[in-house]
Amino acid sequence: MDIEGCECRAISSATQMFSGVHIPYIFMDWSIMFLHQRRPDTVCSPESIERMTIFLAHRGYVPYEAQTNEQLDWRESTMWRIGYVYWRHVSAEDLRDPPSTTPPPPRDIDDEDYAYRPW
Repeated sequence: MDIEGCECRAISSATQMFSGVHIPYIFMDWSIMFLHQRRPDTVCSPESIERMTIFLAHRGYVPYEAQTNEQLDWRESTMWRIGYVYWRHVSAEDLRDPPSTTPPPPRDIDDEDYAYRPW
């Protein structure tokens, strides 16, 4: 989600969408929200950021720093001095440990593999 610091507004108005659609991952550019959170004209005030993170955490999302894959504490979201965050739903595959792309080892071939089988 890259909507220039308006993530709080988008998430807070998406209750119905989160109830009806399974969203495994949410990616956010966190830097603008962090930098602008105390400006008088901001959409994402510290209180709005806290509400958004509570909303996501209570729906089973866990935040991670996108560059390092370090799990973040959602209760400290207004202090995250990072660029990108992704939220992973607890039911989604962990992006930190991607599945192995190594093929399984070959199995032993025995005579049964070459047995004549009339169909």
